[in-house]
Amino acid sequence: MEALAAIFYLVVIVAAGFGGGFLLARKLAGAAAVIGWIVWLCAPVAFLAVAFGLDTDPTLSAEQANYNYWMALVLTSIGVMVAWIPASLFGATRGWRARSAAAAEKGER
Repeated sequence: MEALAAIFYLVVIVAAGFGGGFLLARKLAGAAAVIGWIVWLCAPVAFLAVAFGLDTDPTLSAEQANYNYWMALVLTSIGVMVAWIPASLFGATRGWRARSAAAAEKGER
């Protein structure tokens, strides 16, 4: 069952990364697209930071809780980024090509 959940989360991460990268590249151009994509890369880490911050264990010492928080955040962020960055890059490439094709088609007419 855990494997099925992991596959589901992987699909969600890849779909969100691709979709966000595609929309950013399709709608924005130049420096705005690069800045938007950099911010988009930080989105899952920010989400994980909030999620881990809300799930505290009151039985741990402050030092142990802090260590557990940062260790979970770093390790999970690395795992998420392995799928997020390539999906986002691929989506951005596809979005840029779609925007270029739409601009070329608009220019021809």
